[in-house]
Amino acid sequence: MKKERILSMILTASLAAAMLAGCGDSSSEESSAAADGGDSGTSASASEQVTFPLAEPVTMSMFALTNNDVELPDAAAFQKMTELTNVQWEVQSVLSADLTEKRNLLVSSNDYPDVFCKAGFGSVDVAKYGGQGLFIDLTDYISTQAPNLSAILEESPGIRQQITSQDGNIYSLPEASFALPGGNVILFINEQWLENLGLSEPTNLDELYDVLKAFKEQDPNGNGEADEIPFIGQQGFLKYIYPYFGIATSGNDPQWALMDGSFEYVPATEKYKEVLAYYQKLYQDGLLEKNSFTNGQEQQSALGNGKDVLGMFYNGGSFQTVGYELCYNYKELTPFEEGVYPTTTGAVPGTFVVTDKCEYPEIAVAWADQWYSEEGGILAWMGIEGESFQYTDEEGHWEWILGDYESVVDMREHMGFQGSANHPGVQPEAWRMGTSDPSETELSEQRQRLIDAGGDPFPTLNFSDADNKTIATVNADIDPYVNQYMAQVVTGELDLESSWEEYIATLNNMGLQDMVSIYQKAYEEATK
Repeated sequence: MKKERILSMILTASLAAAMLAGCGDSSSEESSAAADGGDSGTSASASEQVTFPLAEPVTMSMFALTNNDVELPDAAAFQKMTELTNVQWEVQSVLSADLTEKRNLLVSSNDYPDVFCKAGFGSVDVAKYGGQGLFIDLTDYISTQAPNLSAILEESPGIRQQITSQDGNIYSLPEASFALPGGNVILFINEQWLENLGLSEPTNLDELYDVLKAFKEQDPNGNGEADEIPFIGQQGFLKYIYPYFGIATSGNDPQWALMDGSFEYVPATEKYKEVLAYYQKLYQDGLLEKNSFTNGQEQQSALGNGKDVLGMFYNGGSFQTVGYELCYNYKELTPFEEGVYPTTTGAVPGTFVVTDKCEYPEIAVAWADQWYSEEGGILAWMGIEGESFQYTDEEGHWEWILGDYESVVDMREHMGFQGSANHPGVQPEAWRMGTSDPSETELSEQRQRLIDAGGDPFPTLNFSDADNKTIATVNADIDPYVNQYMAQVVTGELDLESSWEEYIATLNNMGLQDMVSIYQKAYEEATK
């Protein structure tokens, strides 16, 4: 469903079940769990809706990532949800650096908790452990215990398809956000430099080249020094230029694109040769920063933060590269064609799974559903009104309350539920529409303009366990080779024309065609 925002989903969900209306008033008929006339039991079958707060507390175990170094039981939003539901959690917390190792050790030891929350499970692991019976199918529980999430899935079937495994079961709950540009990466261009040089925003690749050349040669920052960097990239980010070559890539995996009805691996197509030739020209003419194949976020920020020296770059937000003072000089580079720019549903699966050890799966799902209402989203993302944020007018605009915290980041880690990893719940409309932070407002507007100019999100592709293993094996060889070949061609170490046939043959020898067949079959299944 093109360009429809989560806003309508949130409103539908809130009308269906406003979980936090009255902030814990158990007598409210608007409570998302008020379905049995007020008799709050401690358990229910899959066909009976749980009512909160429970008459008697229920305790379950949880494995969860910390909010930086703040454990979830110490976060104000988590404590508030405990108060509202009377569900108690024994939480085994883990820092980000230890997440994968400790999570996998738990699973293999058979000594795992009732639920994993904010544990970073990818779709492959979710399908694998679901198929093994370790994660239980949540489909029926969503229907009966999750009115807020059910409304979202009704309004956005793309999210339902995204969280449904190949066997037709749903083993995890998603984070449901606003639709995003593909990869949540934007190509930013220095609008102030364009104005300083009397240039218009480029509308094709030739004009883009001319603009970057002017950035290099005409002193757009006006300091009399040749310190301008026309274009800088980060490792793995250069592929996000594909849409500007008319390549309709998948928003979730930009190396794959739909071309003439077939799902193709972009680096093995003739179009990719055009990309390489273009980057080679930029590099040879000094318009592409020489470390763009190896830079990380830290290196890019070190070059750009607080310095008016960058003409164009990739990032999730311009302030992440140049800082808050200069970020307003940059805007998204408008796609050259309509309907090509990749978009995603904004949803991320794997944020909440219930294991076969859980005695009360209906309560676990009902608890998680509380985060999918607008009020629950506000609690997760913004914390508690009057303590971490306050409304500034009747139109819903708001601002942070720092109190004794040194920064907004520190305050949110202690007050919210969202952060460090994707969580079960919805990004509230209030976050995007009401924030008084101008940089966040501008970023939302930039993202929306790209989404409006983009195509429909690609369907999520589901693979069997055997196909996932094949993909992982092939990618382990292909990915580094593709990156190496790009760097060698662009820097002039290899000649593009004379090396191309050998490059394609090497990809095929690594199993590319097996992977292409798997992707094509999955795409056909997803679009039936």
